[in-house]
Amino acid sequence: MKNKIFPVTKAQLDAHTVTIVTTYLDIADTSPSGASENRRYYPRKINFVNTSGIDVKANIFSSDEEIALYTADSTNYDFFTIPAATSLILTALVILPTAYKVLIYAPTGSSAAVGMTIECIGYQPNR
Repeated sequence: MKNKIFPVTKAQLDAHTVTIVTTYLDIADTSPSGASENRRYYPRKINFVNTSGIDVKANIFSSDEEIALYTADSTNYDFFTIPAATSLILTALVILPTAYKVLIYAPTGSSAAVGMTIECIGYQPNR
């Protein structure tokens, strides 16, 4: 199973600005005809592990177009909260259709000595 862990550092959280984490993977694969091709893989589950000591906000975007819309007018996008000292697991049924990029930030406060991690689990190609 393909998995990847993305750290979000104390410095990134303490900056109180949005950090963009690219969660997809481009992987060389073999097509049914035997040809080599690059395929985009997306996680089937995302586990947010917040060890920072402060509440963190996050949102999951499915494309560059969606991020461009957010950049043009962020008032139409609400972020969900990952409370301090907790873990939040989202599965493919919740994050439909794809987890292309995660935007994350800490709106206030100063994090402890560590940041947090975003664990992407069970990468599969988008069919």
